[in-house]
Amino acid sequence: LGVAPLTLPEREKEKLMPAARPRSQGLVTLAKRGSALSKRVGLRRLRGRIKTSRFIRNLLYAPYRDAERPAMPERTRESLREIFRDEVQRLDAMLGLDLARRWGYAELSPSAAGGAACQEAHQ
Repeated sequence: LGVAPLTLPEREKEKLMPAARPRSQGLVTLAKRGSALSKRVGLRRLRGRIKTSRFIRNLLYAPYRDAERPAMPERTRESLREIFRDEVQRLDAMLGLDLARRWGYAELSPSAAGGAACQEAHQ
């Protein structure tokens, strides 16, 4: 394509909003209500600055520890992989990458149901 590679600074490679759990559900609920109110009264810029504030996020949320991180049910994971299998394979062909293998799609067998649902969604 003739596009120069984009080099990102190390800071840009970090997770910006890591998954987290509320420190206090009551405080989070209050913050969300305050956010909705500020939107209604026209304080959108202030609301945006508060929502993207690392300080506020750390005040309201604590990062998950490995043992408490929620896991996707295996049945859901398999269903999503089946739905997106054909799309991932087309993306592989378009980009010339082996994403199906990297993302765990290579072991799925072809399915008319998954492929048809995916193709109908994109037509």
